[in-house]
Amino acid sequence: MEDDLRDADGELRGIEVSARLGRRSLIAGLAVLLLWAIAAGTWRAAATAAAGWPFAWSDAWSAIGLLILGAPFHIIGAFATVAGLVVAAGLIGAFFGFLFGLPRLDPRSQALAATQGGAGAARGSDQRPPAVDDATPTEPAAAGGTRSHSATVAQQILASYRASPALNEIADWLTKIIVGVGLVQARDIGHGFTSLLHYLLMDAGLVRYPAAGAVVPAALIAGTIGGFLWAYLLMTLLLSRELAEAAMDLENAGVRRAEAQARKARKEAEKAQRDRAAADRVAEAAEFDRDAANREASREQALRMAVGVLRYRDVSELLRDATLDGGQVHADADLREAVDLLSSEELTEEMTADEVRAWANAQARRLRLGDAIDGFTRLAELRRNAYSQSDLAVVLDAAGAHEAAHAARAGAQAESIDVAPRVTAMNRILDALYRQPPQPDLALSLITALEAADPATGEDATIQMYKACALGQKHRELVAQAAEGGASQALQDEIGMVEDEAFAALQASLDAHMSRDWLQLLMDPAHPAKTGLGGPEREDDLETFAGIERFRRLVGPWPAR
Repeated sequence: MEDDLRDADGELRGIEVSARLGRRSLIAGLAVLLLWAIAAGTWRAAATAAAGWPFAWSDAWSAIGLLILGAPFHIIGAFATVAGLVVAAGLIGAFFGFLFGLPRLDPRSQALAATQGGAGAARGSDQRPPAVDDATPTEPAAAGGTRSHSATVAQQILASYRASPALNEIADWLTKIIVGVGLVQARDIGHGFTSLLHYLLMDAGLVRYPAAGAVVPAALIAGTIGGFLWAYLLMTLLLSRELAEAAMDLENAGVRRAEAQARKARKEAEKAQRDRAAADRVAEAAEFDRDAANREASREQALRMAVGVLRYRDVSELLRDATLDGGQVHADADLREAVDLLSSEELTEEMTADEVRAWANAQARRLRLGDAIDGFTRLAELRRNAYSQSDLAVVLDAAGAHEAAHAARAGAQAESIDVAPRVTAMNRILDALYRQPPQPDLALSLITALEAADPATGEDATIQMYKACALGQKHRELVAQAAEGGASQALQDEIGMVEDEAFAALQASLDAHMSRDWLQLLMDPAHPAKTGLGGPEREDDLETFAGIERFRRLVGPWPAR
């Protein structure tokens, strides 16, 4: 850096000295020219006044006035004429100075720059680029590596895109031609210069000025030399420096551009890495959600299977087995898994009657008698019948609450007396539904008689399910009749009425806590439990409604299969 500063200071001093010498030489030449012009102009004015033109010689005052008035014009004319010759000669000399002083591109420096650029590119290609995590702005090594790489790129750019050498080549050609012609035609040049002087002195009339024969050639030679030196120094000192500074600016711009590109690439790589990390996190979250959904679906399926295992178990047998093994289920793997799963659940208001019964049986099998009492009490509220009251009495006896057990048995006996006719009617309903061929109209008439005798039958989950099944059988017959003989308006109205009544019956059954799983089995033609079944064994009374959207929404949500 210090050497560069010293070189720059030396060039500046050289330029200042040359400029100072040029100014002094110009001032001296102008001073000499001005003195000559004053002398020559005064002499010419005096000669004119002495000749007496346009006045007579005898008029002395006129001659003096002519001298005084004509001297400035002759001085200005002499000065302007010779100054114009100097400027013209200076322009010619400046042209030659431009040709000889135009900065040349050094082939050796170009080759060296190209070699260094190629070597830097080779080193850059051999080196592994730094990782994105390592190329942080706070690390000096990474920043230095970026600048080095950027400088290499800038050198490659400069080596690839150099200044056009056409002007240098033309200047070289003209210089060689001029030098060659000058050497060969030296005599002709002398004769030409003599002819030029003759023209200027004689034809142009400069001979009328005293010493014009010496001043004019001297002015031409001085102007040519001065213009040559001025242009030569301008090209050599100033233009060379400007070209060097322009090249440095170009290199710095290339370096800055390469550094900007490197920073941009680093930021893009960091952003890509962050995007990949975010995508990975999203994928992990989605995978976690899928796993959670699968676990929840598996758990729901396991709960349904556990309810199926325990809902029809006799609580007396479960308590007896629990007393023998202390609540630890050792045999029957299905029963053990069902008890383990349901006994870990909480009793909720959303549970159906079947789910509550299975949950209470699981608590009884674990000898958790308090939870079992809560479960059977809830079941007695959902299904007010002799069976629920009897099961509650059994658990109360096991817990030592004999008075409460006696009250539950009394309630069971009262329910048995009240429901005996209903049980008989329900048996007749089942016979009408399952005989071959089914008799849905008989089943519907029996259900209508039950509802008229006991309004509470309208809130019984089982009876309302039987009513929906009878209406499903009737709906299937009407649809088949419409397909065979054409759907009249009366038949369509009857089909719509049957659908409305079946929908209301299913809604009442669900409101009374009927199991959705059982209703889905009756409605879904592709239910897994129906695989291999056909004829009377196939529970298909509600399949006729499977294609109706409102029925599917009512019985849903459907499990994923």
